[in-house]
Amino acid sequence: MENPRKEHDTAEFSDHMIPTPGFVRLREIENGQLTRVLRGTNRTLSQLKLTSSTHLFIRILKQEEDLSASAVPLKIRRRIHGKRLYSADEEEVIFEPSEGATPNSLRQFVSGVCDIPLDRLNIAKYLRQKYDWLVISDTFSRQGEKGGKKKVNLRQSPFHLQDGDIIGVKDCGHIEGDSNKDDFSTPDDDIAKKQLQQVEEERKQRYNDFYL
Repeated sequence: MENPRKEHDTAEFSDHMIPTPGFVRLREIENGQLTRVLRGTNRTLSQLKLTSSTHLFIRILKQEEDLSASAVPLKIRRRIHGKRLYSADEEEVIFEPSEGATPNSLRQFVSGVCDIPLDRLNIAKYLRQKYDWLVISDTFSRQGEKGGKKKVNLRQSPFHLQDGDIIGVKDCGHIEGDSNKDDFSTPDDDIAKKQLQQVEEERKQRYNDFYL
């Protein structure tokens, strides 16, 4: 995995011939993570909502690209069979559904990328701030205004799929040592969640001590 960097020495770029801006991908860095891809070559810094404190990551591409608004760069992490761990090899992919970002379209896309049949595939989005995972399945549905099922848009609640999201992948055809196919967490996640819970309990205690 490439480590995000706040700055690049201009000397590094002097060795590269960049035919067009399409060979450069600019991304924001937030909390040490690569997030939003800056799209459009004719937009101003104000339109892109960039400030002097914004940190950017620059990648020179081998092929020209022009990401559409519907394209979502994602990071794929594959679960190690029988362990609550992921492979160190993280793959970056571009998810660009033609008919909307739905659970089914993402599952089909990941199935093709990872060469895992749909009936054995299970995927989840990593919730960085909560150190938790949200399973993305075809059975997830939402009630419409008239009581019928409404088409799920992964860009909206509760998934809020966006640039830089991490997608955990499980091959459920290999279940040795994995009794829960919906458990995507790692031991590090468990520790971090306990720490978050402790911080929240201490915050509530301070609040009660102050107001009661």
